[in-house]
Amino acid sequence: MRLNAEFARAHGHPDVVVNPMLVLCTGLSALATVPDIDELLALTR
Repeated sequence: MRLNAEFARAHGHPDVVVNPMLVLCTGLSALATVPDIDELLALTR
């Protein structure tokens, strides 16, 4: 329901309950910190 607009509307919500980009950004921020990302970028240079 949180990411499916049709399902949310069928259950009385006007649209999705959670913005999918918020979920993506929150998940990525929990997995990778700034030093981790800097290290990965340094490896690709």
